[in-house]
Amino acid sequence: MWGMFRSDLSFYPLELSLWVKSSSPSNNKVIIHLLQQNEDYTLTNDSLKVFSFRSSIDLSKTEWQQITIPYNLFVEDKEGRGDPIDLKRVVGYEFGVENTSGKAHEFTMNFDSFQQFTSFKPTFNKKNKFSSIFIQLHASLHEHLDWEPTFKAYRAVGIDTVILQQAVRNDKTGSVSNYKGTKLPNIIKQYQMIENAFTAATKTGMKVILGLNAGKYPINKNEATVYDQLYEINKIIVDELYNKFSNNKMMVGWYISEEYHDGTWRGWWKPEDAYLLSHYQERVASYAKSKEKKFLVTIAPALWRGRPADMTYEFYKRILEKTPSVDILYLQDCAGRLNILNDDLIIDLPNYFAMVKKACDETGVKFGVDIESFTKGNCTIKRGTKEWEDLKLLLDIAGMYTQNISQFSWHSFRPGIGAFSNYEKYINE
Repeated sequence: MWGMFRSDLSFYPLELSLWVKSSSPSNNKVIIHLLQQNEDYTLTNDSLKVFSFRSSIDLSKTEWQQITIPYNLFVEDKEGRGDPIDLKRVVGYEFGVENTSGKAHEFTMNFDSFQQFTSFKPTFNKKNKFSSIFIQLHASLHEHLDWEPTFKAYRAVGIDTVILQQAVRNDKTGSVSNYKGTKLPNIIKQYQMIENAFTAATKTGMKVILGLNAGKYPINKNEATVYDQLYEINKIIVDELYNKFSNNKMMVGWYISEEYHDGTWRGWWKPEDAYLLSHYQERVASYAKSKEKKFLVTIAPALWRGRPADMTYEFYKRILEKTPSVDILYLQDCAGRLNILNDDLIIDLPNYFAMVKKACDETGVKFGVDIESFTKGNCTIKRGTKEWEDLKLLLDIAGMYTQNISQFSWHSFRPGIGAFSNYEKYINE
């Protein structure tokens, strides 16, 4: 199975390619099955259709050989109706070997480099740029940080906005606030990292978008009472942050920190669950805008690619058409947290970016991209930094669809860290 990624083969498709090698000469035949889900993508075995290709490659040879397969050569198994394969609904594959000798025998078959070839040729803009950056306020890195030199360096390369991801979050030992003076219950420690960031922002002209509560959505997405509880917490945080910072000219927006995703695992694919989510986000956004100063509201869902691109469009549109108070969606590309090849990203991201942008355009939400500037690992501050070549590719892909390009960096893109010096050189060329 493809897993969370590559659940859609319909983007500029040409053919599949596979390399095979037999351990000993034989007249066996290689069989490749593509497994297709139904239109609703219910992911049940009884809804699978099987499309098969039987190769005529000569397995009397024992060296590596390449098989290329145009999609029209895949034929539905005989019990089917003979419908053509729907590449938007292919969810997996199987390799097999047909024994044509009629005699039992043992041998080893090796399969390698199973790939999809496409005709997509990306056209990148000449120079794409970051306009903002997400910062997660881990105390070990930021409690005593002098933000001013970092903000000056960001401003020098065109990054004029920082999105402080969370005002309140749950630490290993309990809830902490990143600003002083909160009246929220159960806060075990209060930092003044947000105050420090505003001091530097005022001196450097850095705009600030304030994240709210890093709460947790319910595991069962239909638990309405959990959304109500999250909303009440965010109301308090909005009130407190507005009172502290709204008169600062560098405050420009809010960020709803409880991120959602389009994956199938603990997700919101049921329409009734999606409506609970959108109702919650709209309540938070509209409450923030009920204040005298109407700051913009941003969100940043994660592109898990849990469904084909056409269904992902429907997923985001279903939510966004119910959240008119949300102004900007920064789509997390999820290209840092998992080991995804650049060749895959060049196909995957344009396919899904185009569909999510379409949903944004049709609902009046600005489309943006949040690039992960770290490398794979678990969600800890110990992740590595992305090489400039990899980061630039993601920047170029995002630039095909938007100029609202941000990146997620709790400590992976700063002067002397990560690809910052390369980006600085790139901007000044």
